[in-house]
Amino acid sequence: MAGYNYDYSDRDRLMAERQKRRQELKRRHIRRQRIFYGCILLVLILVVVLIVHACSKDDTAETAEPETAQIEQEAESAPEDAQAEESEEELELLQVQLLPNTTTVSITSVGDIMTYDDQISAAAQADGSYDFTSCFSLVSDYLSAADVTTGNLETTFTDGYDYTGSVPFFNAPVELAANLANVGFDMLTTANTYSILYGVSGLYSTIQHVRSAGMDNIGTYYTQEERNTNGGAIIKDINGVKVAFLAYTKNVNDMFVPEGSEYTVNILYEDYCDTYTGIKEEMLLNDVQAAKDAGAEIIIVLPHWGSEYVFTTRSTQEEIADLLFSHGVDAIIGAHSHVVNAMETRQITTVDGEEKTVFIAYGLGNFLSAMYRDYTRETVILNLEFEKDLDTGKVSLSNVNYIPCYIMDTGPDGVTKYQVVSIHDEIAAYDACSPGCIDDETYELFTQALDDIHTHAGAEFDIAAELKEAEEEQAKTQTE
Repeated sequence: MAGYNYDYSDRDRLMAERQKRRQELKRRHIRRQRIFYGCILLVLILVVVLIVHACSKDDTAETAEPETAQIEQEAESAPEDAQAEESEEELELLQVQLLPNTTTVSITSVGDIMTYDDQISAAAQADGSYDFTSCFSLVSDYLSAADVTTGNLETTFTDGYDYTGSVPFFNAPVELAANLANVGFDMLTTANTYSILYGVSGLYSTIQHVRSAGMDNIGTYYTQEERNTNGGAIIKDINGVKVAFLAYTKNVNDMFVPEGSEYTVNILYEDYCDTYTGIKEEMLLNDVQAAKDAGAEIIIVLPHWGSEYVFTTRSTQEEIADLLFSHGVDAIIGAHSHVVNAMETRQITTVDGEEKTVFIAYGLGNFLSAMYRDYTRETVILNLEFEKDLDTGKVSLSNVNYIPCYIMDTGPDGVTKYQVVSIHDEIAAYDACSPGCIDDETYELFTQALDDIHTHAGAEFDIAAELKEAEEEQAKTQTE
């Protein structure tokens, strides 16, 4: 789409309106909580006062001293405004004390981050360096809003080799690592098809560049000691809640991990080069238990699994999911298929007897890629929110939504050749006839992509459904 020029003012306005709606919803929720708890409190106070009054009246009616009667008379004659003000202050204080004492954790995840030759060429700068920042400029606010943002790095940062995006020799410019960190990424999954593409030395190099950019890598390790620590999990203290992240891959691109280096990458199957059978159940359960022993209150698993370019869930994926959920994992966020797959929440009972809500996304599709196959440009930004009751210590999944996105090819004359955009933002700008908005053809493309994502991932998780519900509730409140 030659000559594409996005009007940032429209995007900023839409984001500001969305944020305003969210804040208003939160304020209404708190206000309603206070009213609810205040009513309960008033009823309790009235009941207690009536009981105490009845008892004291019976006990003291005949023995009341003159001084007591005088004090009661003075209290009754006190200014009503002062009494009312004191009661209101006490009530407000008690209402605040009765509000739930909670903290929240927000986690954002995206799919496969890949760099083909066209993308590398488009990111090349005049001074010989590379810059991919503009690829994410229209969604960076979404990426940086969460407490932790993760993505699947489906390429390598291997020193000593040419940068290439030719299948299967992916090796990205190292500047991509810093670019990802700057737009909001905190963690990258490095346990995937390309983990040992350039050997164990390439795996080490990739880890080094990810960490040097200030991010964590998940699922690959420098040493056996790293692999043994906390079951290989990355554990973060987020707003007072310990969250563990684990990652695994189904294969390493028909290669074998060198003997003695098995610790370098987490692999799901005993046979990871042919039949993908023999789930490593003992390893998975030991890792989950080690994360728990380290104090993890939330456990997120990011598997590289399933089959490419399909929407069908494999039986072994279901087996792995059931196993992990039953032993305490809270969310599974998959990768590898390059298309957006199914999502669902489940009500489960763990082997410890705990009843909880868990979430699984079998695949989030590509997030940065030049793939041309059907559906491979459609993607999502997934948002999870967990809430911890600080009084009871119970942690629960409190919200799930996704932002439908598209990897847009702006053509040879575009400012950015490949750019991730929010479908809702682009459609809203088009509907508002904003300057520089998408053309009719792209509008049709985006509406079809939105339908596809809804079909494969479920429309109920689309953030637009959540915002629409909030708007309807606000309208209802205003009419009342």
